[in-house]
Amino acid sequence: MSVARKLFRLFKSFNEYVKILEIQKGKLPDIEKNLAILTRIAFIFYWFFDNLSVLIKVNFLQGFDFTKMNRRASKCWLLGIWLSILCAVIELYKASNR
Repeated sequence: MSVARKLFRLFKSFNEYVKILEIQKGKLPDIEKNLAILTRIAFIFYWFFDNLSVLIKVNFLQGFDFTKMNRRASKCWLLGIWLSILCAVIELYKASNR
């Protein structure tokens, strides 16, 4: 059942790409824009490795190590979360100085 739910997430990386395009059109300062784009790229890699791990688990792909792909996905997710927190701290700092 858990694998069936994960199959619905197969193309979530396209959502992240659309978010990157929206960020590029925005009026953020360069540092914040680059951090936001790096965050979205980290989540693109998360979805990519998560999708690979799901496809390995359902035996669609063979010859790959499930735990290695799952670990890579977790590391990319962690990087994305840390970058998101950094973006939030910058926003809080800007808000406190207004």
